Amino acid sequence: MKSVTLTVVSFLAIAFTMQSQAEATPTKDLPVAVNQVFIPGGFDSKMDAYVVVSGIFPNGCYKWKGADVTTPSDKIHEIKAMATVKQGMCLMVLIPFNKEIE
Repeated sequence: MKSVTLTVVSFLAIAFTMQSQAEATPTKDLPVAVNQVFIPGGFDSKMDAYVVVSGIFPNGCYKWKGADVTTPSDKIHEIKAMATVKQGMCLMVLIPFNKEIE
């Protein structure tokens, strides 16, 4: 019984350490480049407009955060694609993204 208890306590200690290290990993938000933009037609004043953006993250540390949309005038909308980047070891592969932005 002591062996089982010691094993469970050891497992919990390891899991807690891994979780605290994952939470302590520094991140920062960066704008990312967009390769293609699809703007569907047929919108009227009563519909919500949207665009579809796609691009490629340079490695596995990038994760889609969202888009910052500003509206300087009624007919102009500026969109900045943003990603959260985790600092540390990353999988070095190109990761495509394809997101719809309202």
